[in-house]
Amino acid sequence: DPVPSVANFVLTRFPGGEAQASAANAALTAKGVLVREMKAYGLGDCLRITVGREDELKALLDGLKGFLGKA
Repeated sequence: DPVPSVANFVLTRFPGGEAQASAANAALTAKGVLVREMKAYGLGDCLRITVGREDELKALLDGLKGFLGKA
């Protein structure tokens, strides 16, 4: 669930809350995709995803699809 933005990143909210966001972060990190947890900003259910190159975005999408069981 992305939050509207005009920056070079997307703030993505996970419906499963902080636990799901942390698990998604761990799954992505294990695949070499680094995103930022937002707990320190009071947004524990969110990850900040920076817009990158096409190959990096494909790796992100593949990692998220795998995490969500949609691969």
